[in-house]
Amino acid sequence: MGITHTFRAKEHRDNEKRQKYLYDAFGWKMPQHWYLGAINFIGLKLSTTKTRQAIEAGQYDGWDDVRLPFVGALKRRGYQAKTFIRYGLAAASENDKTVRSEEFFKMIDKFNREAIDASADRYFFVANPIEIKVSNAPNSVKLKLHPDKKKTRTVKVSKTIFVDKEDFNKYKNKNIRLKGLANIKLSKIVNAEKPADAQTLHWVSKPSCAVAVLMPKKKWIKGARHPPKPPQNPPP
Repeated sequence: MGITHTFRAKEHRDNEKRQKYLYDAFGWKMPQHWYLGAINFIGLKLSTTKTRQAIEAGQYDGWDDVRLPFVGALKRRGYQAKTFIRYGLAAASENDKTVRSEEFFKMIDKFNREAIDASADRYFFVANPIEIKVSNAPNSVKLKLHPDKKKTRTVKVSKTIFVDKEDFNKYKNKNIRLKGLANIKLSKIVNAEKPADAQTLHWVSKPSCAVAVLMPKKKWIKGARHPPKPPQNPPP
């Protein structure tokens, strides 16, 4: 069949010896065999039978429910294909190993961030937005789409902006930096000041787009982001 390489479990080592007799008898070139040990996951529900029963009982929405550890669910959570390729290469070994779910997600989260960060642009997101009024701020600012790229986007600055409610409560009456905009002493009404070193927070100007982010435990976080750039030739 023209197979040049095989990947299989290490218990097939003895099969290789038997197969070699056939290859030699027919004058075929023996494939190169690579053997892998088993990875036993702790804390991941990998039983397809039990998962199917749970789906039928209404405990999960389907195979792509973000609380499940299967490919469809992980894809929905934003994991890239190259993330699992890197994990496979990093975890591959002829020795059996045990991997806890925390360790597994810590590693693939790292690989996924690196995969996305290499090409994806960055935008502000404000969860549970709360309004503050800013005076002396410029009418617009140019923000980098990525710290390592030259490309920028122009964001209009309204007199009323949104910040994260949790950030507001945490840094109230403290000096903070509105990323790419100005330094302020955080309160309901503030004055924009010259840039300085301070805790940096995301912010969103009005008007904004409503956004909902689905978290790994199926919790939705509602928030806002800057509206996308309108098309150059909008439809009539």
